[in-house]
Amino acid sequence: MKKTLLVFASVLALSVVSCKTAGEITETPVEKKVDMRKQLDGEWVLSSITTPSTAGKDFKELFSMKTPTLNFEVKGNKVFGNDGCNNIHGSFEVKAGNVIKLGDKMASTMMFCHGVADREFMDALKSTTNYDIVDEKLVLRSGDIIVLTFTKK
Repeated sequence: MKKTLLVFASVLALSVVSCKTAGEITETPVEKKVDMRKQLDGEWVLSSITTPSTAGKDFKELFSMKTPTLNFEVKGNKVFGNDGCNNIHGSFEVKAGNVIKLGDKMASTMMFCHGVADREFMDALKSTTNYDIVDEKLVLRSGDIIVLTFTKK
C-alpha cells in the first residue's frame, strides 16, 4: 500500500511538473502592434509635392520664401506648421489602415505671398486620404497617388 501511494505521489508530481513545463514550452510571444500614430509625432519638412497644378515646376520656385512644414502633436491630435507663406494650424484624425484626415480642419494666417504655391499645398493636404512612414519619410497619398512627401526634422 505504501509502495502504491509512493508511486501515485511520484506520478502526480511528474504530471504537475510536465504540465507546467509543457505549458511554458507551448506559449508563444504576443506580437506587439506598432502604433503608426506615434510615429507621426514631431516636425516634418516638405521634400516633394505632386499635384496637377505643380507638375513640371521646380520645387525651389514653388516655395521660394519658405519650405512648408507640418508639426504633429499626436497626444492632442493637433497639427501646425507653415504652407510656404502662412502659418497653419488645426487638428487631424487618424483611423485604422493609416487613414488620415487633416486638410479640411486647417486654418491659416492670410498673408499674400507672390509666386508661392501655398494654395496648392493646402489643396494637396485637403486631398490626403492615407499616409505611410518609411525611413524617416512621411508620404501622404490621395488614394493611390502620392501628393506630398516630408522628411523628419
